[in-house]
Amino acid sequence: MFDERIKTAVVLAAGLGSRLRPLTETAPKCLTEINGIPLIKRTIAGLSAAGVKTVAVVIGYLGDVVKRAVGDSLAGAEIRYIENPDYATTNTARSLALAGAYLRGGAYIVEADVVFDPQILALGPEGRPTWYVDNFPKGMTGSQFLTDENGRIVFHNIVRDRGADVPPGALKSCGILRVTPEYGALLSGWLETASATEYYDDVIRRRLPEAAIYTAFVGPYRWYEIDDADDLREAERRFAKEGPATVGRW
Repeated sequence: MFDERIKTAVVLAAGLGSRLRPLTETAPKCLTEINGIPLIKRTIAGLSAAGVKTVAVVIGYLGDVVKRAVGDSLAGAEIRYIENPDYATTNTARSLALAGAYLRGGAYIVEADVVFDPQILALGPEGRPTWYVDNFPKGMTGSQFLTDENGRIVFHNIVRDRGADVPPGALKSCGILRVTPEYGALLSGWLETASATEYYDDVIRRRLPEAAIYTAFVGPYRWYEIDDADDLREAERRFAKEGPATVGRW
């Protein structure tokens, strides 16, 4: 079931989306449509279905376009905006640092270029920091994890080479986390001293020995990260058949 204590979410939507051009020349990647529905609207609807009441959207590139498209409320959730004026020269650690006040209360963290089944948000035990993961297939890139027998992340690496070997049991980030107020307070502090060009993933990686974070395996539920036109086509194929309960409420 959904963690009833988590009523807030942070959506990271400041990036340039350069690999999706020309689609992102007039609208940011978070407004890219999957079968007619913009990514960020899907995300907010899913978060609202999980009990989230406030969604803080970190914007940068074409931020005003996001504001006009999403508004101040959507799917029963209040929308607040945080601007990253340095979006072109910084990375996700800086964007997430700007949302520190929301992290300290406990929050979902969602990358805005991910499409997912809302049921994913109910996975994993309540009351502990959780990183939603899937199997890490050969030829994939992104955040890769290994865990101990209790599901605690003990190793993290950002894979950039599609030809890299995949360790047995390797898991891949789905771009979605749930942090408790305690973990969120720690994360907020780490982010304040992080390099502006870092990924938030690397900030968490350095603290794995001292602050536990666990995985929740997405199992049968769907998700996909959209970086380029090929990813967009694959996401539309995977989410071609879905009903209102899957998409969320508007």
